[in-house]
Amino acid sequence: RVNMPSFPYGTRLALEVMRDFPQAVRSVVLDSTLPLQVNLYTSLAPNAERAFNVLFERCAADPSCNTAYPDLKTVFYTLVDQLNASPMPVRLRLGGVEHPVLLDGGLLVDVMFAGLYNPLAAATMPKMIYDIRRGNTAILEERLALYFDTSHALGTQMSVICAEELPFSPPQEAFTLAQGVQPQIASFFPDSVQPLFAACKAWGAAAPDPRENQPVTSIIPALVLAGEFDPITPPYCRRMAAQSLTHAYFYEFPAHGHLVTRSS
Repeated sequence: RVNMPSFPYGTRLALEVMRDFPQAVRSVVLDSTLPLQVNLYTSLAPNAERAFNVLFERCAADPSCNTAYPDLKTVFYTLVDQLNASPMPVRLRLGGVEHPVLLDGGLLVDVMFAGLYNPLAAATMPKMIYDIRRGNTAILEERLALYFDTSHALGTQMSVICAEELPFSPPQEAFTLAQGVQPQIASFFPDSVQPLFAACKAWGAAAPDPRENQPVTSIIPALVLAGEFDPITPPYCRRMAAQSLTHAYFYEFPAHGHLVTRSS
């Protein structure tokens, strides 16, 4: 018998093992849980808005942050609009080579989204927003260097997404779920995810079993962890998992993002 700590997609795999091989598992730690029934890529817009609002509200409630970066939410969305109307050229250095990047509002939304994965990066987001407004892109360039990192295994990622996630996610659902979301977010995420749906059509993955989109029921003891800032597997995901994990203990880490056990 084994303990199974697991992360992002690993939480989905762990849930499947709990379902299919319960005799092999003694207990489970699920960090930033992705329940099988969640359609991850169609809920990006509302998930982003929730995470952004948490950051804005925390800054407003903190005297030091609010003094240094007042009315952060309005400043951010005004900046997104300005960059969409007039993108800002940024010189990004990667591997000793300088690359021109055109910063528009959509890219800023995506950089903000990715930055909230890590609490250390999230802590720099208010200053980054104000700095960009002043024409200072130093923090942005640090974030972009990670944003454009191509070291991950894209083929493996696509094989998993196309076989187990997107078959249950109608493309139109992304637009439906973006209704009522902050316009600057709603104008980015539904469109940005559509190429992924198109790529999966050509990927050739086999059709999944319908149970791969159904909640996992288990009596195996589980510790389910979530980060308050997590924009990709937000805390509501752990509550959805809780409905069918009958021996689970849940803890939400304030001001943490994705993968709370790896955050520092």
